[in-house]
Amino acid sequence: MDAARDILVDGIKNLPQNKQLLEVVTINNISLCLTLLFPFILSNLVIDSLQNCKDTLATCQNELEAAKSEIQSWHSSIQNEPCVPAGATPEPKMLPDYLQALKSSEESLREQLEKAKKKEAAFIVTFAKREQEIAELKVSCSK
Repeated sequence: MDAARDILVDGIKNLPQNKQLLEVVTINNISLCLTLLFPFILSNLVIDSLQNCKDTLATCQNELEAAKSEIQSWHSSIQNEPCVPAGATPEPKMLPDYLQALKSSEESLREQLEKAKKKEAAFIVTFAKREQEIAELKVSCSK
């Protein structure tokens, strides 16, 4: 059996040179060939799968480092905000509360700006009317 296997392995290695071997191959020899090649094929599949896992792991580790860096950046920027007392560590709940307060403050300032613009427009209209009245009075007085 070992001799047949050795012949088959040599035949597979030198397949183009051993055309006679191709004529002699039977179902048993094909079965033996598959039996001999299966561990090799399986190991290549495992190696490829392992490499894919390593690549995925490396990608995930890079993404994790980027996320850690961004969190540290946010932590540093919040540490310097006036919402955090000096020497205190920012709490996770503090950021949403602070951002909500900023948003409310921004909305309030927008409303105040809108009211001021309306008052300015009304003042400009009133001023233009007064100037027109003055001009009309000058014309009527000069007659």
